[in-house]
Amino acid sequence: MSHVIRQANPDDIAAIVPWTADTFSWGDYVPDRLPQWLEDDSSAVLVATVDHTPIALLHAVLLSPTEGFLEGARVHPDFRRMGIGNDLNDAGVAWAKAAGARVVRLVTETGNSAAITQVEALGFRQTTEWSTSTLSPGTRGDVSDGNALRLAGIHDADVAWMSWSAGDLHDEARGLITFGWQLRKARPGDLRAAIEDQHLYQSPAGWLIAEPLDSRLRVSWVATSKEEAPRLLAALGRLAAELGVEQISIKTPVVPWMDEALIRAGASLDRLLVFEKPT
Repeated sequence: MSHVIRQANPDDIAAIVPWTADTFSWGDYVPDRLPQWLEDDSSAVLVATVDHTPIALLHAVLLSPTEGFLEGARVHPDFRRMGIGNDLNDAGVAWAKAAGARVVRLVTETGNSAAITQVEALGFRQTTEWSTSTLSPGTRGDVSDGNALRLAGIHDADVAWMSWSAGDLHDEARGLITFGWQLRKARPGDLRAAIEDQHLYQSPAGWLIAEPLDSRLRVSWVATSKEEAPRLLAALGRLAAELGVEQISIKTPVVPWMDEALIRAGASLDRLLVFEKPT
C-alpha cells in the first residue's frame, strides 16, 4: 500500500489522537504535545498518509543551528512492519539537514530491541548511555545548612562550567545536556540562562539545574565528583522537600559512581541509549 509523507497541519490532530493515546501502559505524550509541535517554527511534524489520512508520524526539531533531534515516532497498528517508520526517519533526517543540522540524534530505552535494531540499520550509532532516575523528597541523613543547595549567581556560571567540563559526567555525556527527553551539546549560555530562570543551584558538593514542573522537580544537568555526589543528592532531597514537590526526576550519563550514589539515595534507575547520525 503506497503512502505519502508530508508535514502535518492542525486538521490532522483528530485523526492522529485515537491511535497514539494508549501507546504505553501509562498512555502517551503525543496527543498533548501535537498542538505545541505544530506551532513551533524550529520543528516539523511529519506524517505518512494513506488516502490523505495520517497513519504514522515523527517529530523532528532543530535544537541548535547544527543539531537535530527525532522523537515521537508512531505508526498506526494496522500499518506496522511495512517500512513506513524507516521512510519517516529518513524524511526527518532530510528535514533536519535542510534546516542546517550536521548531526541528528534520537533516544530509545535499552529494552526496546526492535527500535535499536531499526535505528542501527538506518545508520545511527550509539554514542552515550544515560540513567533516568526518580527520587523521593527528603534526605537520608542530615544535611547541614552549609551543604544546602542555594540559587547560583551569574558569577558562578564560569566556575560551574569549568568544574563540569573537567569531570567524568561531562566526558561520559559527550558534552550533552538534556531538555526533557531531548539532548544537544551544552554551552556556557545554558548555565547563564538557568541562573536567569532561577534553576541553577549550588552547594559545596556541586551544581545542578533543577526545574519545578507540576508536582516534580526535574534535574537536567549535574556537576559533581565521586566523593561529593552523595552529599549533593542529599541536598537535592532537602531542596525538593522545601519546594513541596512529590518527586524528583534526574537524568545523568552512566557513570558507575554516580549510579551508586543514586541507588544509595533511594533512586530507581532505568537506562536510555542515545544514537546519532551525521547528515
